[in-house]
Amino acid sequence: PPPRLFFFNHKTAYDIWLCVFGSEMCIRDSLLNVVVPIRNIGFETLQVRVQVSFLDLQRRPTGDDTNAQVVIIAPGMTDNFSVTSLGREAKDWTMRIMPNSRG
Repeated sequence: PPPRLFFFNHKTAYDIWLCVFGSEMCIRDSLLNVVVPIRNIGFETLQVRVQVSFLDLQRRPTGDDTNAQVVIIAPGMTDNFSVTSLGREAKDWTMRIMPNSRG
């Protein structure tokens, strides 16, 4: 089964499901394009910050990181998070998903 991530913030557990099997990675016009479905399997609307870092062939950071983007996912829904590298040296990627503080 796909990995599940749990976030604990102010006694609230956020439960999402990363569907790695549904993720796509392709190189188009020498730029790396990544699409990762993120599913909220909880019972409340979920706000998360998603940030992607691109890596070269030796898995070293290329300095091509995205800004943390807020994604709002309703219960039972899936968001297909998509991002494209800015540099041609990007060959792999990592993704960080963090709970978004609501102030």
